[in-house]
Amino acid sequence: MCLMIIDVETLRRELYGAVNAVLMKYEMLGQSITKDGLTITPAEALQQPYTHKWPKVEDTFAEGRYYDVSGTGVPTEGLRVLVARNTQNNLWGKPQRPAAMVFGKLRTKKEGTQLTSYVAFPADDHGTFAAVIPNPVRVRPRKVLKPNDPLPARFASAVVKRNDELFDSCERGPSLRLVVQPDDEIAMVEHGLWVASLRNRF
Repeated sequence: MCLMIIDVETLRRELYGAVNAVLMKYEMLGQSITKDGLTITPAEALQQPYTHKWPKVEDTFAEGRYYDVSGTGVPTEGLRVLVARNTQNNLWGKPQRPAAMVFGKLRTKKEGTQLTSYVAFPADDHGTFAAVIPNPVRVRPRKVLKPNDPLPARFASAVVKRNDELFDSCERGPSLRLVVQPDDEIAMVEHGLWVASLRNRF
């Protein structure tokens, strides 16, 4: 019987090199591969303002970017996701609060089709943006995660804070939010897709 001696450090370097080569290939294409097994590719900047019709009001988003998404858990035809930005009036005690909204639709749907809202990332009072985290165990009615709820594994390395830690006007807000940097649209898209999948929005 022949015993093979494995140099663990050499193996680790070779594996890292192989993985890094794949990641570099996707970065050259402008793509990001997420922990959920999704491929998120920036499409084009939004050329025209997007107006979204809610049940009672309309919101106009002056700027944003589209992303094409494919991979695990996404319909075969893929999704076209929009991260659109505007300001929200009188939200969390602030007359003009910046916000990013994640919308989406199947890529096969024709241009001009109303998008489906996935999740909102309003700016908090500390320079970051924060979105609600639904409780995946109790999605209906729409329950959000609270500090005494188990934190889903996907948020183990994420920044998660209570409402009252993020918004100065909130004295007691135990609901938890995912906190991201203002320009981290990949994280916004990824969270939006997770929320949309829980709520059967695609």
